[in-house]
Amino acid sequence: MTAATAAPAAAASDPAAVAAAAGQPAGYDIFSGLPVPGGLSERLWADSQAEAMEALHHPFVQALAAGTLDRACFQHYVLQDLFFLTRFARAYAAAIDKCGTTPALAAAKAVLAELLLGVDAELKLHGSYAAKWGVAVDEWVWPSAATSQYTDFLMQVATDPETSVAEVLAAMIPCARLYGFLGCQLAAATQGLPRHAYSEWVATYSGAEYLASPVMKEELFDKIAAAEPYDRLKQLYTRAMQLEVNFFSAQPNGPAPRHVGLLVCDFDDTITEKDTIGTLLGAAVEANVKASAAAAGSPAAADALRQQLNTQVKNLADNYMTKQQQLLASLLPADDDASAAAAGVSNSVTNKSYDKDGLLAFCEALSDFDVEMNQVVVDAGCLAGLTKAGVIAAASNITLRPGSARTLSAAAAAGLPVALLSVNWSKSLMQAVLQPAAAAAAAAANSQPEQQQQQQQQQQQQQQMEIHANELVWGPDGVSTGDLQREIQCARDKGRVMDTLLQQHRSSSSSGSSGSGSGSGAVVYVGDSSSDILPLLKADYGIIIGSNKLLRKALAAFGVGLQPLCSAPMTPSSSSSSSSSSSSSSSEGPVLYEASSWQEIAAFLFGPTWHDTTSSSSSNGAVNGASPYAAAEDGSSSSSMIRVPTGRGAAVVAAAAAAAAGSVGAAAALGLSPPPVLTIAGSDTGGGAGIQADLKTIMANGGFGMTVLTALTAQNSTGVQGIFVVPPPFLRQQLDSIFTDLPPAAVKTGMLPDAAAVEAVAAALRQYGAASSSSSSSSSGANGFGNGSAPGNRQPQALPVVVDPVMVSTSGHALAKQSVCVALKQHLIPLATMITPNLAEAQALLGDGRTLNSLEDMQQAAAELHQLGCTSVLIKGGHLAEKKQQDRRAAAAAACRKAPGLQETAQQLQDEEIVYAVDVLYDGERCYYFTAPFIETTNTHGTGCTLAAAIATALANGQTPVQAVHTAKDYLTSVLAASVGLGFGAGPQHPFNHSAGFGRVQGGPMGLASNKTERPVKHRLNPVDLRMYVVTDAGCNAKAGRTLLQAVEGAVAGGATVVQIREKDIDGGQYIEEARAVIRLCRPRGIPVIINDRVDVAIAAGADGVHVGQSDIPARLVRQMIGPDKILGVSVKTPAEAAKAQADGADYIGVGAVFPTGTKASSVIGLSGVAEVCRSASLPAVAIGGVGAHNAKETIAAGVEGLAVVSAVFAAPDVAAATRELRQAVDAAVDAHAEQQQQVEPVAAVVA
Repeated sequence: MTAATAAPAAAASDPAAVAAAAGQPAGYDIFSGLPVPGGLSERLWADSQAEAMEALHHPFVQALAAGTLDRACFQHYVLQDLFFLTRFARAYAAAIDKCGTTPALAAAKAVLAELLLGVDAELKLHGSYAAKWGVAVDEWVWPSAATSQYTDFLMQVATDPETSVAEVLAAMIPCARLYGFLGCQLAAATQGLPRHAYSEWVATYSGAEYLASPVMKEELFDKIAAAEPYDRLKQLYTRAMQLEVNFFSAQPNGPAPRHVGLLVCDFDDTITEKDTIGTLLGAAVEANVKASAAAAGSPAAADALRQQLNTQVKNLADNYMTKQQQLLASLLPADDDASAAAAGVSNSVTNKSYDKDGLLAFCEALSDFDVEMNQVVVDAGCLAGLTKAGVIAAASNITLRPGSARTLSAAAAAGLPVALLSVNWSKSLMQAVLQPAAAAAAAAANSQPEQQQQQQQQQQQQQQMEIHANELVWGPDGVSTGDLQREIQCARDKGRVMDTLLQQHRSSSSSGSSGSGSGSGAVVYVGDSSSDILPLLKADYGIIIGSNKLLRKALAAFGVGLQPLCSAPMTPSSSSSSSSSSSSSSSEGPVLYEASSWQEIAAFLFGPTWHDTTSSSSSNGAVNGASPYAAAEDGSSSSSMIRVPTGRGAAVVAAAAAAAAGSVGAAAALGLSPPPVLTIAGSDTGGGAGIQADLKTIMANGGFGMTVLTALTAQNSTGVQGIFVVPPPFLRQQLDSIFTDLPPAAVKTGMLPDAAAVEAVAAALRQYGAASSSSSSSSSGANGFGNGSAPGNRQPQALPVVVDPVMVSTSGHALAKQSVCVALKQHLIPLATMITPNLAEAQALLGDGRTLNSLEDMQQAAAELHQLGCTSVLIKGGHLAEKKQQDRRAAAAAACRKAPGLQETAQQLQDEEIVYAVDVLYDGERCYYFTAPFIETTNTHGTGCTLAAAIATALANGQTPVQAVHTAKDYLTSVLAASVGLGFGAGPQHPFNHSAGFGRVQGGPMGLASNKTERPVKHRLNPVDLRMYVVTDAGCNAKAGRTLLQAVEGAVAGGATVVQIREKDIDGGQYIEEARAVIRLCRPRGIPVIINDRVDVAIAAGADGVHVGQSDIPARLVRQMIGPDKILGVSVKTPAEAAKAQADGADYIGVGAVFPTGTKASSVIGLSGVAEVCRSASLPAVAIGGVGAHNAKETIAAGVEGLAVVSAVFAAPDVAAATRELRQAVDAAVDAHAEQQQQVEPVAAVVA
């Protein structure tokens, strides 16, 4: 999402000039897209690199940069971004208000006001995009679920009276900084390539004018945030970054994610921060010193031996470096390109033609040299004397690159095959670094089941990772002999093993192996040195990490290009090496890609589902005996209970309460639109419950429904007449048919008639992707409420499963055998993301005979049911609300009987308090209460099915469980309310109209409107006295030598009823200050101040409203920006424009020009045109254009309520006198018109 501001632009392409213009330190390159070094902004950005890289490598962003993004996808994005901008403007205004009159924040207030002014420019930019892309910006913008999630978060932070200005900025800065970063990265990656439809987008966000905006915000933030708690700022900043990534994922018709089938990596300097050979040699030195009899008991002798051995090692290293330099001098020409590459210049394609033979000869010569040098080390005996325990101890001192171990762990968890190719001398050392023997230690202790499960997972990961490297030769005594078991000594060996891996990968693909880790998908190699050149070139994507100068020098010398990783195509070429054929370079040579970090590599591999929870600033990746695969989860919680209301504002509370990682749902991750949702339930012949209700609900909430039938029922509004149970083999056949071809994004289970059905469903879910809450907890958010998606573009590790434990129908008929309750608890509930029992079902699952009679009972029951193994429990309280309503009716009836004739009093007793249906959600840590007014109706057949299906669809659409419950309950409440009195059937249980929710969907499945208040409902008019409507004019004031305030003072003194400020050529900050001065004058007198055109100024100054013309920002967008309580006026000329203005939420219309005027070049519609508009419109109208005292009577008679004047008052020498005279004429005309109307109305009545 974007929120650019019209900051002053410096020299368009000179970083130094731009930085100087923005007051930034010399040497800062604004076109890097990064924050200015040294402040909190830079620290927060560094701590959000995982999210930044997810955004950069998001398929949406990549397709945008490549020009291949689907047109409809971009159109939806523009509209959603437009909606976001309206809330961003409000957030600026809230931050300005927080500044108050505090002197310390006076400068902050001015900067924020200046930033707000840029929203106008951003809106106009979107208008230009909209015009080019056929987007109707004057239509209502419905927020998608992801957009609402973001704007709700933003508005909650901005409007919370407890938040500071710095906290508001922490939530707002990521938007501007991320877009600047994306713009600059993509501009560098696409430099020199042909322009395409989206090139303007890249140019906008990499331009100096835009980049000044985040710098301005960060500069302010760094000044005022120093005393704020960093963790709180980081939480807000990171959450905003996550919501940005979700926003990209929510765009419909988005491109498919990258599919990777094999990951191959180097080890030293690639996974580790530095070469580990020195560590191994140092361990050998210490082992020999320790084993020496001469050194035993003599520190001096030990030191002498240590020095002798270290000198030997140093001599070997010096010899290696000397001979290598001599060899390289004969292999690499010292031309400009090679020198530049050696100096670290990259991100470009070499100008040299590709010399394949020369490169192969270089690798061969270097390989011969490395083999020779290995033999020198062996002959010297430097590797003798080591034990395996010593190797493991040495491994504990090795530091990994941040994010590398987590990336390998994510690959293993996702089923992505991983292989390591290394010239390292000890495979045992590598294994100890990557897979420490913590499992053995844990097994020796009294391990809990969860620990055992983690150990099993680690063993599976070990089995999935191939390590190809050399190994020390161990003697019979377990001590190294000094020789090597040689597997990979050089670049030639790496190339050979890479060929084998590629052949195996392709064979797996051609054989049609199933599973995410099969041979289909691209091959990625990650390396850092010249020994990696051959496998880098053989892979579909060769990725270089680190700053090795020799590697870059060699690549440049032989014509191999090096570009940013974000320039890599989403799909590799069909050739064996896409790096040579799919290059974006004009050169015929291959192109390799440079990654800035392992966080970037992870985002490249796995796309937007990757979330590296390890802070890049808090850990350097050191192992220190702990498994590098352990996920760092923040299990802290601020509250044990949070009440979550439904309706307006509920999404705000739900989003904050969830504290989820913000990852997108399975459907978004898989690129499916709409997301497929599977319902496993029984059929209801009456159509009100079961799969019939589920399918209607799924469609109404933006999903694609699929079914597996468990039973056929004969039922209607009177009850259930019969049940036919689907045989388990056929039930399983249905499940296999779905999962093997149409894998769902979420599953909902309903009626399972017997234990065999439960077991069949549970077995299929385990096989095809569901997992127990304990096994999937590492994929969840801080509170266990992530979506469980495994990184990558494969099927998520834990499929969202909503279990509705149907045992009794709403009418009271048994739908399942007693054995079902036991089977549910043993087999299905442990696989559930959420179970949704009503009170009776919760009591049955508890099985102890208790009755749930209160919210406290429900909360306790939810906590106990959670122990069955599910991730969350939702206990529905509708029956409790129904009982309360019945009790109230009984009390009312009793009052009537005791006091005959006091029915009115009894009715008051019944209605004095609204009854709420309260559902309780428990996630293992917190309890959430969801409240909604109880809808008293008999149309309740299928409510439980509907709620569970709506929750499953919301999960598939990317919502967190808390948000999904809110969305589902809101939907259920709305359709129940719309169905009161729907008379289908003669029995007591009637269905309801699921189609009442179809209007919730807009622009695809991700377009759920989360707030009913955003729908185009009839606007309640804000009253305005339009009689004496004065419009300021800078030209008139300049000629008269008066200020704006002086002119308005005169108009107010003369009787103005509305003041519109119209200033076209004034600085933004000055405009706001002058507007505020006018507001201070007018507001105590009850005179509204309207700003012409500039919505940003109106918001910043706190004006009473905005007036726009037909060529300005669309009125509907203005209404969304200013909210329902501000005045909105629209200039119109025709009845059609008047009708549109009313539909868009205008409070009044300005009609004209009535007569010719020199103020505005407008077509004149005359009095007849005014009358026609006024007759057709029900809005109050004010006449504009050429009106004055001389024509007030006939103008008012045309149907307007007042006159809007400019020069008639402000061109006069005495503004007060001119206003007074005109006001008298208008009042007289209004009175005369009213009197005439009173005379006409009785005549009309008689005629009628």
